[in-house]
Amino acid sequence: MRFLAAAYWTQVTGDYMYRIPSWKHRARRWGWLVVLCAPMLCSVKLAAEERTYTETTGDETTHFSWTLEEANSVTVTVRDQDELYINHCDSVGTTFQWTYRGVDSDIVASRSGDIIEVQGKFRGETFHARHEIDSVPWYQTLAYALPRLVEPNETPLVFWTIRPDNLKLTKMQASWEGTERVAVNGTMLQAQRVRIRPDGFLSKLWHADYWFRVPDGLFVRYEGVHGPPGHPKTIIQYQETVQAQQTSLMRMSGVAHPLLLRR
Repeated sequence: MRFLAAAYWTQVTGDYMYRIPSWKHRARRWGWLVVLCAPMLCSVKLAAEERTYTETTGDETTHFSWTLEEANSVTVTVRDQDELYINHCDSVGTTFQWTYRGVDSDIVASRSGDIIEVQGKFRGETFHARHEIDSVPWYQTLAYALPRLVEPNETPLVFWTIRPDNLKLTKMQASWEGTERVAVNGTMLQAQRVRIRPDGFLSKLWHADYWFRVPDGLFVRYEGVHGPPGHPKTIIQYQETVQAQQTSLMRMSGVAHPLLLRR
C-alpha cells in the first residue's frame, strides 16, 4: 500500500511543471502550480492584480507570482524563472483554455463539449492528444475555483485537471473541511480549509489542503506531500505587500462568497 501511494502521487499532482530531474525538483514544481493561480473572492471587477507566494519543501524555499485579470472572462497567469502558465476560465473557475510554456515546451489545451484537446511542443517533441471525457468540469486553477464552488456539508466536488508533467487528465475531488485558525508567515488567520484528493478508490492514499482567508476568500496557505513516503511536506504561503493590504481592505468592504458567510 505504501508503494501504491508513492506511485499514485505522480498521478495527482495537478497544475505543475515538469522537467523532473529528481524527487526534490518534482516536489518544488508540484508545490506551486496545482495550487497556485489563486485569486480573491469579490463582487468588484478590478484591473490586473499580482500576488507573490513562497513555497518550502524541506530546506529549499522558492518564490513565484500569479497575476489575476478579470474582464469578460478570467485569466490567471503564474510565473517562476523558467515556466509560464496561463489559465483562461469563467467567473467560477471552469477552464476552457490552458497554456504552458517552458524549456522546449509550448502547449495549449482547450475544451469543446466533452473533448479536451492538448497540442503543441512538449519537451522538444510534437505533442497531440484528444481526450474524450464526461460532463465533469475542468478546473486547472484550483485555488481560484475551490472557494467559489465547494459548499459546506455537501458531497465532494468532482473535477478534471491536467498533469503538466505528462499532460494526462486526472479526476479529482474536493471537500469543505470547516473554518479554523491557521498560521501564515507567523500570523494567525481565520480561514476556510478545503481538502483535495484523487477521485475513486485511490482517494484514501493522498490528500492536500488549501486555506482561504475569511472573509475575502484569499488563498493564503497550502500543505501537501509531493513525494514518496518520508518525503518532506510542501508548504505554500501568501506574501502580503502594502499594496495587497490596501486591496484586501477594498475587497473586504464588498460582498463575500456564500461559502465564507456560512461558517
